[in-house]
Amino acid sequence: MPEDKINNVPEWRVEFHRKIKWLLIFRFLIILILFIAVILFFPESKEIRILLVLYGVVTLGYLGSLYYWDIVRKELNFKFLYSIEIFFELLVETGLVHMTGGGGSPFIFLYALTILSSAFVFQLLGTIMTATAATLFYALMLYFEFTGIIPRPGTALSELILSSKETLFYMAYVQSCFLYMIAFLSGYLSQKLRMHLDKLEETKLELERVKWNTDQILQHMRSGLMTIDEGGNVVYFNNAASQILQLPINRVLERNLNEIGEERLSPLWELITEFMRGGSKWESTEVTIRDKAGEEIPLEVSLDKLTIEENPEGVIVLFDDITEKKHKEQLMKRMERLAALGEMSARLAHEIRNPLAAIQAGVEMLKSGQLRDKDIETVAKLIMNESEHLTNILEEFLLFARLKELQPEKLTYELTNVYDTANEAINSVKMSMDPKKEIKFVNNLSKYLRVKCRKDHLRQIIVNLLTNSVDAIAEKGEIKIYQSDVSETMGGQEELVGIVVEDTGGGIPKEIMENIFDPFFTTKQHGNGMGLAIVQAIANQYGGYVDVQNLDGQGAKFTVYLKTEKKNWG
Repeated sequence: MPEDKINNVPEWRVEFHRKIKWLLIFRFLIILILFIAVILFFPESKEIRILLVLYGVVTLGYLGSLYYWDIVRKELNFKFLYSIEIFFELLVETGLVHMTGGGGSPFIFLYALTILSSAFVFQLLGTIMTATAATLFYALMLYFEFTGIIPRPGTALSELILSSKETLFYMAYVQSCFLYMIAFLSGYLSQKLRMHLDKLEETKLELERVKWNTDQILQHMRSGLMTIDEGGNVVYFNNAASQILQLPINRVLERNLNEIGEERLSPLWELITEFMRGGSKWESTEVTIRDKAGEEIPLEVSLDKLTIEENPEGVIVLFDDITEKKHKEQLMKRMERLAALGEMSARLAHEIRNPLAAIQAGVEMLKSGQLRDKDIETVAKLIMNESEHLTNILEEFLLFARLKELQPEKLTYELTNVYDTANEAINSVKMSMDPKKEIKFVNNLSKYLRVKCRKDHLRQIIVNLLTNSVDAIAEKGEIKIYQSDVSETMGGQEELVGIVVEDTGGGIPKEIMENIFDPFFTTKQHGNGMGLAIVQAIANQYGGYVDVQNLDGQGAKFTVYLKTEKKNWG
């Protein structure tokens, strides 16, 4: 439970002390008013002044003592002591009422003041008991005045009240009703108030506990965290943020971003400022700052708007030092390149080995001199075919390698008509395919569709895809080329259009789907596995990508996405 910093006192007790203090001030003002009233209306009565002084001493002195005793936390029964104070206070008040007019005294309200005071301590039950005691004191005073046990005040109003039992009873009844009404109202309100204060105290404790736990979690985060209000002032700055940015927390908290300075951190400050001016709801990016030694530190930064009931209240910034992550990524890329190079080299060696073996065998047969003219011609043709095959392998490999090394900014972008290029590719594939196959080619592309790609590169993409589809069809089938829906690039900067090549072949087995774009990967007897690898390399270099999927019925569908113009095609 939270304690008072000075006296180690619970918050509710401090609040109670505050109430007692204000009660003392209120009682002092009442007593001061009473003194003035007595001096004005009872200038000759020394007894009244004495009783008033006694009332002030009893009330203020006793309440002051209780306040002091509770502050020093003496082991005393507070309610018992206050009950004694109420008893003497009611006794003095009864004497003061008697001497200032009895039943018609203007100081009867002092009973109500005592009842209200008791509500601070006893709540409903205590105020009813106080009202009962006040009623008894008042009724006994009237009875003693009526029977002559104590002298009558002698005022006209008191004589009227004491003139008969009926008026006496009526006055006592009215006064008791008034006092009980005050007791019920003040006690009920005091009880409700204390219940609300207890709930507020519980809520406060829970909020402080949650705040403490949250602060502990945030301070022990490995990620840097800072929150900034709408005015650009830093509201929160955890330990990780201090370590990453090399800034003391006390130099940043409650200060404006413009006042913090540090030129080496300006890329981060500029990013935050720009986001606050009108960024999206959430943003994630990378910036590079410098440490105090001048070394670059890449940061991965996430920014989000802080809103309360949809009203913007500031920005939360979460960032990490990704130097180690970048280093590991570079190592992984290097290892992946080496692994890919080793795998590709092994596949290349395998592809070259077979033609070389055939050529070597043919040369040895020619050297033997035992071949007939007809056999010599056959061997020579074999050597020529294998040499051509070897040349094709090397040319395609060199093309693939050049595409991988070519930087996108060095590519020549030109708008190429896809429909015309597709027709040229279809004619080329028809001339080279097996004449025994019956394949129907359908070009459903728009005659006005153009993409940002060199014509020879686009033609090679379509030829390779068509060749792949032709090989997938056993005897009869259909190959369609058409345009897919327009989509966006991964960066959302330019529009892409999908060029689809769909066949009715046997489809692609699921177990090899992930490998079909690998260089030299093939399931064909006479293929070298470079066709789809080249298609993907060309598409990637032009900012596009390739998607492949099997159709529900039969066959496969390859979609090449390339950049296009922002317009509709008929």
